[in-house]
Amino acid sequence: MVKTDTAATPVGQAPSLTITKTQVGGQNPVTTPGTINYEVVVVNTGNQSLTNVAVSDTLPNGTIGTLVKTNESITNNNILEVGETFTYTISYAVTQADIDAGNTLVNIATVKTTETQSLKPIQRNTSRQAPSLTITKTQVGGQNPVTTPGTINYEVVVVNTGNQSLTNVAVSDTLPNGTIGTLVKTNESITNNNILEVGETFTYTISYAVTQADIDAGNTLVNIATVKTTETPIVKTDTAATPVSQAPSLTITKTQVGGQNPVTTPGTINYEVVVVNTGNQSLTNVAVSDTLPNGTIGTLVKTNESITNNNILEVGETFTYTISYAVTQADIDAGNTLVNIAT
Repeated sequence: MVKTDTAATPVGQAPSLTITKTQVGGQNPVTTPGTINYEVVVVNTGNQSLTNVAVSDTLPNGTIGTLVKTNESITNNNILEVGETFTYTISYAVTQADIDAGNTLVNIATVKTTETQSLKPIQRNTSRQAPSLTITKTQVGGQNPVTTPGTINYEVVVVNTGNQSLTNVAVSDTLPNGTIGTLVKTNESITNNNILEVGETFTYTISYAVTQADIDAGNTLVNIATVKTTETPIVKTDTAATPVSQAPSLTITKTQVGGQNPVTTPGTINYEVVVVNTGNQSLTNVAVSDTLPNGTIGTLVKTNESITNNNILEVGETFTYTISYAVTQADIDAGNTLVNIAT
C-alpha cells in the first residue's frame, strides 16, 4: 500500500495597478480655444499578469474620448505583465463655450482588468477667464471746430479684447447737453446675436444737433460713451470733444433819411441807425449811442428788432433806431458840415 504526504505552499496573488493621466500639450491654464493633449500611463504594480485591460477616458464635455495605445513596454500581447507599462494618448478640443463657462476642465481616465478594481485618477486643467473690452468714440461728421448750428455725427466702437464672450452689452451715450442720446447699432462683426464674442466689434452711430445756445456758451462739446457687460461690470468710457469757435462781429450804419441835404435853412434832419449781427454769436447788452452835430448825446428810439424782441442781437438780426437833429441858424452861420456820430 502506497503512502503519501503533501507539502502545500499557497500562492499569494496580489493584483495591483496604477493609472496616471498627465497633460503633455496645450495651454495650462487655458485662455483661448485650442487643443489639450494628454498621456495616460497604466502600470502593473502587482505580482500577477492582468488581462482584459480596459482603459476609458471621459473628456471635459462629458463625451467618451478615443484613446490611442502607443506602447506596451514588455510584450505586445494585450496582457499587462508584472512591471509592464501601457501608454495611451488622447486630445480634447477646447471651445469658446468652455472658456465662457469658466469651469475647470476635468478629464477622467479609468482602468479595469479582470483581476483588479477600477481606478479613477483625475486630470484637471484650469480654464482662466480674462474678460476685457475697449470702447472708442469718434466724431465722423459735422464741423470741427463748430462755428454755426448744425449736426455732429459720432461713431462708437466696442471691441471684445478678452478671451470670454460678453453678454448683456449695455452701451450708453451722454450728449453735450447732458441728455442721454439714442444709439443705433449698425454692425456686429461676427454673429448678429447680441453676444460680443471674442474679437468681435459692435458699431453704433449717434448724432447731436448743435444749437445757437451751444455756440453762445462757447464751451467744448463733450460727448461721453459708456459700456458695461455682465462679465465686465465696471463701466468703461470714451469721450469725443468738439471745440466751439466763437466769432462775434457786427456792423453799424447811420443814414440821413429826412430833412434838407445840403442844409440851407433851419429845420429838422432825420437819421436811421441800423446795427446788424454779422458774427456767429448772439450779442448781449447792446449799447447804441448817438452824438449830435452840436456835441450833445441824442435820444435814440429803437423801432425794430428783426428776429426776436428780447434785447439780444441774435445772429443775423438787425436792430433799427431813429434820431433827429434840429438845425439852427447858428449852424448855418457857422457853415460847418453837420457831423452825427453813432456808436
